[in-house]
Amino acid sequence: MGKENKTLTNERLTLIAALVAAFASVFGVIYATWSQSNLEEKKWFQARQDEANKNQRLAVADLAGKMGKAVQQMEWITWMANNEPENFSVADVKTYNKEINELFSEISASHLIIAALNKSAYDKVTPLVYELYGLDTKIALSGAKYKKSKQDGLAELQNLKGAANGYAEKLQKEMVDIINIRNSN
Repeated sequence: MGKENKTLTNERLTLIAALVAAFASVFGVIYATWSQSNLEEKKWFQARQDEANKNQRLAVADLAGKMGKAVQQMEWITWMANNEPENFSVADVKTYNKEINELFSEISASHLIIAALNKSAYDKVTPLVYELYGLDTKIALSGAKYKKSKQDGLAELQNLKGAANGYAEKLQKEMVDIINIRNSN
């Protein structure tokens, strides 16, 4: 019987060792699966965040481009008033008004897209957008005055050249910073 007990004990030890190995193996598989799943979730979240940041930067860059076109129109009409006053005409005012109105509808749409993507970026671009609208109002009123009194309207447009140039510089500097804001809704 002593020999049988020893064999039975060895079999039990072997069985226990096999069970421990099986549990360790199952636990290892479960842990590896959980770790991989967790890693994939982190990668997915990071990819979503990267895509959101990219979309925000593209939207702000798109708005900046449209605003740049608008300010270029402002610089051009004030440059014409300053440098070629003898060739300046009501047709120039009409062309400006037509082109700026087309740009402003695009600017407004781009502004709303930024609001949807990132409130922080929206809050930063909004003062620039409103400043652009304000500068256009001054130019438009000067253009309207030009239609009634060429000399007075021309003088006002000439005086707005510095404001248009200054705004163009400000727009470039501030938009670079805004484009680099991380998505932090």
